[in-house]
Amino acid sequence: MLSLSKDAGRAFQAACIFICLVLVCSPANAGLTRAQLNSVGVFPPHGATLPPALLFDDLGGKPLSVSQALGSTPAVVLFTDFACKTLCGPILTMTSAALVQTGLIPGQSFHLLVIGMRPKSAAARARAFVDPQLNPTLAGATRILLGNAPAVAAATRALGYRYVYDAQNDQFAHPTAAFVLTRAGKLTAVLSALGLRGPDLRLALVSAGEGQVGTIADRLRLLCYCYDPETGIYSASIGRIIDAACLVTVLMLGGWFLLLRRRERSARRT
Repeated sequence: MLSLSKDAGRAFQAACIFICLVLVCSPANAGLTRAQLNSVGVFPPHGATLPPALLFDDLGGKPLSVSQALGSTPAVVLFTDFACKTLCGPILTMTSAALVQTGLIPGQSFHLLVIGMRPKSAAARARAFVDPQLNPTLAGATRILLGNAPAVAAATRALGYRYVYDAQNDQFAHPTAAFVLTRAGKLTAVLSALGLRGPDLRLALVSAGEGQVGTIADRLRLLCYCYDPETGIYSASIGRIIDAACLVTVLMLGGWFLLLRRRERSARRT
């Protein structure tokens, strides 16, 4: 379950958008007020869910719902400005690399949803922006979604993604966040897209997979690691490690007891 307090949200906001604001909104060229900049951040509402019936267009102009884009797998969602001159390209590159590093199977274990922030972005421009940043192995598991203003607003509002358009420079001040969703669109983790690591992303996708993604070893690791919404990373928890060790011990003892019982019954039959 994802739970971000106001303080945690502010901490995550500072970590995610500091570099973006330095690059995009320096005093020399920013067309935004301090109040507008302070509104930028990631503040997911309780039970945040990307509406499954929300409609976008794919690159061929065909209507595609969020549910269809997700398919039967969890997903990583990025909000991207296809005209961005600063961080959107590197964020796609880092997310792509981290997804490859997870070792999970694209399309079977996860999808990558790239949602255009500019209403009705041109499909050709979106493709030209995304393709160079994307690992070829992810091509079949990536959905680029283009929407009108209400659709984009509904998606960002649902996940608590707050950004501001700078008309003076035709750019967005926005957080650098990667959202991890279940196949039903429920938000389970928000990770900083700057410095995104494969191990963290794998744990997030395994958690969002609800038992359908990853291995038994992954699920045991989840028992030992906890998601920290303030930092957007998974870290080892001594308490959880002890709990997991106790669980494994109980299972081993239970298995050994059953084995002894079977041997005893076999001995009696002979």
